[in-house]
Amino acid sequence: MSEDYAVFWRNDEYTQGLFYDLLARAEQDAYDDDFLMQLAAYREAGGDAAHADIFAAQYLLANGDAENAVTCGERAFRMRPAEPAVWSVLSRAYHAAGRHADALVMQGYALNFFHVPITLDLPASVLTQETLDRLSVAAGKANYAPYALSRMRYSPETGLEAESSVFFAEFLPVSQHITPAYYVAAYAEQEVLGNKHWLMNAIRNTPGLAENVG
Repeated sequence: MSEDYAVFWRNDEYTQGLFYDLLARAEQDAYDDDFLMQLAAYREAGGDAAHADIFAAQYLLANGDAENAVTCGERAFRMRPAEPAVWSVLSRAYHAAGRHADALVMQGYALNFFHVPITLDLPASVLTQETLDRLSVAAGKANYAPYALSRMRYSPETGLEAESSVFFAEFLPVSQHITPAYYVAAYAEQEVLGNKHWLMNAIRNTPGLAENVG
């Protein structure tokens, strides 16, 4: 048994060394053949699969292969959906692949959890209501649903703005792989049909709504 442990720790130290070598190369943007060889060795040694896919996405993106970078990044995202390194590489890969809405959502996660400003320079045509609503969910707090602490709006004069509001009488905007979609409604009993709908529409843009009611 002691020999098994000794082999395990030697393998672990070897894999750890490969990881930190890849990390150092990535920080220097050294995405060359040596990086690829180290990545292959890291995978073969049983390195963390999500980390390997992140490194692979970075390598592919640096070498102009946005489509396969997205594939690796999305695979890592399924394993580690709350990993900032995944959000970062996926945002850049999506942007390079022309998937601007998905890129914006990834930056919305970073804004939400770490207050990292959104840096994407996107044409106004990309900022559809559907895209802004997806960004609102990514940048919001789940425990306030259906109230939105920061429902996003865009205007050419002021750019992106966030205000507290509500999702109501509509489907919650989520990624396409999340099914079925949730529809936000209100239960009513022994009252006039439409009362809740009128109420929510009346207060949806009231300042401080989510903070005081949600």
